[in-house]
Amino acid sequence: MICRCMSQPEALTGRQPLILVADDDFVMRCMMSAVLRESGYDIVEAEDGIQALDIARSRQPDMIVLDLVMPGLDGFEVCERLRADEHLAETPVLVLTGLDDTVAIRRAFEIGATDFATKPLSAPLLCHRAKFMLRTVEVTRELRESESRLADAQRLARIGNWEWDVKTGTFTGSPEAYGVLGLDRGAGSIHVTQLRELVSGNDSARIEQALESVVTTSSNLDAGFKTGLPGSRERHFHILGKTLPRQPGIGLRVAGTIQDVTERTHAENRIKSLAYFDGLTGLPNRLYFTERVRLAISMASRRQTKLALLLIDLDNFKGINDTLGHGAGDQVLREVGARLRNVVRDYDTFARESGHDDFCPVARLGGDEFLVAIGDLEFGEQAGSIANRLLEAMRAPLIVDSNELFVAGTIGISIFPNDGTDFEELFKNADVALYHAKDAGRDNAEYFSASMNESAVYRMMIETSLRRSLERGEMSLVYQPQLDIVADRLLGVEALLRWSHPELGDISPTRFIPVAEKIGLIAPLTEFVLRTACRQMHEWHLLGLTEMRMAVNISAQLFRQPALLEELSEVPHACGIDPSMLEFEITETALLDTPEAAERALPMLRNKGYRIALDDFGVGYSSLSHLRRFALDTLKIDRSFIHDLVDGVREIQIVSALVDLAHSLGITPVAEGIECESQRDLLVEKGCRVMQGYLIGMPLPAEETTALLVKRFRVVNQCALHLQSARVRAPSPKAVPRDAWHVRRHAPDIR
Repeated sequence: MICRCMSQPEALTGRQPLILVADDDFVMRCMMSAVLRESGYDIVEAEDGIQALDIARSRQPDMIVLDLVMPGLDGFEVCERLRADEHLAETPVLVLTGLDDTVAIRRAFEIGATDFATKPLSAPLLCHRAKFMLRTVEVTRELRESESRLADAQRLARIGNWEWDVKTGTFTGSPEAYGVLGLDRGAGSIHVTQLRELVSGNDSARIEQALESVVTTSSNLDAGFKTGLPGSRERHFHILGKTLPRQPGIGLRVAGTIQDVTERTHAENRIKSLAYFDGLTGLPNRLYFTERVRLAISMASRRQTKLALLLIDLDNFKGINDTLGHGAGDQVLREVGARLRNVVRDYDTFARESGHDDFCPVARLGGDEFLVAIGDLEFGEQAGSIANRLLEAMRAPLIVDSNELFVAGTIGISIFPNDGTDFEELFKNADVALYHAKDAGRDNAEYFSASMNESAVYRMMIETSLRRSLERGEMSLVYQPQLDIVADRLLGVEALLRWSHPELGDISPTRFIPVAEKIGLIAPLTEFVLRTACRQMHEWHLLGLTEMRMAVNISAQLFRQPALLEELSEVPHACGIDPSMLEFEITETALLDTPEAAERALPMLRNKGYRIALDDFGVGYSSLSHLRRFALDTLKIDRSFIHDLVDGVREIQIVSALVDLAHSLGITPVAEGIECESQRDLLVEKGCRVMQGYLIGMPLPAEETTALLVKRFRVVNQCALHLQSARVRAPSPKAVPRDAWHVRRHAPDIR
């Protein structure tokens, strides 16, 4: 699922870059366009290949995001035609597809794709790719302009030329040649050894070998070297030469040109850095890292050794950005990257065995995710000790802007060949292990196992199906009553969301609500619940049932989007429902994540007339703080206290204290999860009148709820008339009659 990205583009030639998004999937196209547009790019869309070509030729976009699988003219053919057009031949093309096979990847790059990614693509990654590709185009353009200017200069002025008499060792250069070498322009002839002394380090042997090859094989000289000129920084030179035709009486001679290519070399290194390294930490990026790990996997396969892939995610890193700013977050990422590198240095077989001194087996994938590869392991268990060292290194406090911070991480581990035989499979399984490690409490490491994969497949099925659950009509509401037991008065119902999947069956909200929050679907689900509940209330009002309230659960995630919450709060008005008849429930644990946002959102809702209930009260660690900070109407005592209420002395004391506390603050206490009469009676004795649970009434669909409401409404009115005429006293609390809501106990509430 694509979510918001806050990165900003760099303008090309004083204007905002224009990006063409070509995808036949309307939803995916709109989401990608929205993310890129929000990041500051100008967007033009195409729904098929033919339209994409027409727009590309007429608008000349700076970048193209192209889906490979489209009806009619597919992405492969579109890309080929783009590369055949002289005006679009160098336009960067990011191809997207649901395919994830090497054939599609190879073909995409063969036809000229600049980069490749599989869907779904996260917003940060999409924005990062766009920014990187546009920056690369700009740098490449600068490099070419520089080369053009250099070519013009060469036509107007002499490039340094030289001649070498092999027999005598005499080197004669033009004033320009001596000038670029940092020698006296009027030096005349010098001995070639003096030139060799200018070449630094390993380049000395290489230039010596190149000169010898020219002499012995008559091949052309084409070599680069660097030198540190006296009193100046290191310079890079490019030397070209060839043997001159032999003349009678004259020995073998070699002639050529020498050019200062320092700036070009730096530009090439800059492009390489942009392409292969993370600009913030200096660590390899995923592209370069993947290439190197694939080579390491081949090596491990030949040697029959093991390789570990460790995926690392920082815990609660977002809190650092939110409280101290992104500058502090960047410092943390740089420090963590350095610490990880120091830990794995002792295990770094990559550089030693491949000769790539510049390669680091730690990569930053983006955001707060890092990837570590350790090769040449005898046992997979060795990765566990390395993971523990990484965790220990991250736990050490660090100082950022005079603030002492403590950063922890969570690690998922996969082992070659046990958990996969290629990078993609190992990475996927490390990600699965990371997910389970987070569920286990974070700040730990877990190995991948087959059972985890089954759980991941199930989670993926939920995520994929959830996106279309509403349009397929799989979501529905059930309604559970809330009764004032003492007065035997129905106060209202709570609307509970249910998902009936055609293959997976009934899925608990505890499973799919967190997924909806993660992939950005909580807003449409909340709107569905609100609109459905309000329409149902409107129908009940037409039947004369006008005194009941409706309770609706609200995700605290919506508090971070005040404009969206404001829009959702207008839904009851559109359905003809007075806001005072609605009660928004938010869990106490959810408030722990968004206290500042809640402090802004809840007063807004109360000002509109809505009631506010704090759900699952007592399970958070700052409950009293919440009661002080937020104006509440209802306090719902968590069912965990009710379950052992009858036999638990401490539970009785806790519930009694919570009820007294609520009353003292003018808040109505509501007991959840009432399943037996003894719980009900004890709560009444402690002063809690309003209850909800299976003893009071099961959650029922709208039709059954309506029938019971109508029946109870009639029974209550008949009883009232009878009592008035007979002038008898009302029954005691413990003698409350069992009406249609008091049904037999079934399975536990899955809310």
